[in-house]
Amino acid sequence: MMRTLIFCAAIVLAKCISEKHTEVYSKLDQVVYIYQNNVKKDKDLEVCQPNAVCGVVNQRFWYPPYVQRYCRCSETPCPFSWSENDNRSIPLDNRSQLKTCDDTRNLQRCEANDVGLTVSEVMDPVSGQYFKSAKVLCFCDWPAYWKLDRREANATHTFNEYICSRLTRCKSGEFCGHMRADTYSTYYQCSCPRDHLCIKTDDVRRNVTEPLYNGPMLRAQCTPYHPNSV
Repeated sequence: MMRTLIFCAAIVLAKCISEKHTEVYSKLDQVVYIYQNNVKKDKDLEVCQPNAVCGVVNQRFWYPPYVQRYCRCSETPCPFSWSENDNRSIPLDNRSQLKTCDDTRNLQRCEANDVGLTVSEVMDPVSGQYFKSAKVLCFCDWPAYWKLDRREANATHTFNEYICSRLTRCKSGEFCGHMRADTYSTYYQCSCPRDHLCIKTDDVRRNVTEPLYNGPMLRAQCTPYHPNSV
């Protein structure tokens, strides 16, 4: 029993350590860069592997975007701005984009049940700190939801595979996605009916894991919206 408690406590502590990060505001780029653990600049990042996600751009309301950095591109800088046509972006949620070093036009379109995204979190044996990395295996057309398909986990690493899942139609009042409590971006899980919005209905924060995010989230549901009504 005691060993089990110690092991569980170790995993909880490991997850706390894994969420450590450093924020660096860039006046030049007008963004807030987020680095894992004690990393403070791109130069200190490892060079990206083929198909790696080098970063994520998270748009925020009224504030500069968050730009998470995971690795360093060998030839050109990892993009830091939101773009619909830079050929190096893949949607993550409605206000977040995965960024790549490689041209996304070289990726095949994701088919049904194709694993399109993998996310790893591995403990560095020297520092004991955890580092996340991600790879894209195919291009997921928006709108879609990165649905967890397989998960492996132990005390030193986690590995998740996600399928590019087309959005099904949900009904009025039904759960439609998780909304991040910090950026208010939403991981849609279904498509709301006409004249509805997928929005939060309360302020209860629940700890939820979605691709490349683990933390407080709000539940959203399909809510009627009639902007022209009195």
